[in-house]
Amino acid sequence: MSASKQFDRIAVTVTALMLVLTLLFMNGGSFGIQAKAHTMGYESRLFDNTRVHTIDIVMDDWDDLIANATSEEYYAANVVIDGESYKNVGIRAKGNTSLSTVASLGSERYSLKIEFDHYDSTKSSACRKSLFATLCGF
Repeated sequence: MSASKQFDRIAVTVTALMLVLTLLFMNGGSFGIQAKAHTMGYESRLFDNTRVHTIDIVMDDWDDLIANATSEEYYAANVVIDGESYKNVGIRAKGNTSLSTVASLGSERYSLKIEFDHYDSTKSSACRKSLFATLCGF
């Protein structure tokens, strides 16, 4: 019986502590706790809405990627994003419902996943491991 009471006390104490921490995090500004601004550095370049970004995909087997898009298999490609070149990246069609819908409609406007470190784990793009894009036209 005493072990049960001890467990109850511990549970109540932990719950109260978690409640206090939650309130502190939610209302930190009123206690003088300043939120730290954190930027990765790529946000202003990659999500700059003042210009149209270009993504050029250069690969030998584009037709094979499109023909087998529903397999979600990676293909080797070189990608140029706003003039910055990335060699030997992995690219594949992505999606679940959207992928099967595009395939069933006979369209070639697939969403793509570009994985910069698929073939080389030391690569990334402006601190990003992967990028998602939707084909808008050629």
